[in-house]
Amino acid sequence: MKAKKVFSKENIITFISILSLINLGIPQTSAKPIVIRETPSNNEYQNYASFEQIKKMPGLPAVKNRPARKHINLTVTAYSSSPDECSGNPFITASGQRVGDGTLAYNYLPFGTKVRFPEVYGDKIFTVTDRMASYKGKYIADIWMPSKQEAKNWGVKILKMEIL
Repeated sequence: MKAKKVFSKENIITFISILSLINLGIPQTSAKPIVIRETPSNNEYQNYASFEQIKKMPGLPAVKNRPARKHINLTVTAYSSSPDECSGNPFITASGQRVGDGTLAYNYLPFGTKVRFPEVYGDKIFTVTDRMASYKGKYIADIWMPSKQEAKNWGVKILKMEIL
């Protein structure tokens, strides 16, 4: 049996003809040239408010507190970025973000979940970005503190956690 040529002259002509037909159905656009000027003219600023006018404008409307979807009573402890309390880099959370104010370690909510502890922190929102050791269980959360002494002073509290 003789092998058939895949790239024969007829196949190439057919392929080009099909592409040409497809191209006819697609509308072509012409791009406008981009003009870059180093300094805008004074007339271009007349539609913008001055800094003094902006200062007098009313602020953005206040955002109402988001109602909690669920409440959980759990034990809340604290941790810091000391190497003896963390595995790996003590300043990077399990989600790959840097630790900071509002960092929460909790094993049973997805990363990025927003929570509140209204009894202690009011409307302050914490974000789940870290994990704890698996043996800690489902009803323990860890709040990040800037120093080991602050974490020790926090101790252990039983709080209501609102999941937003």
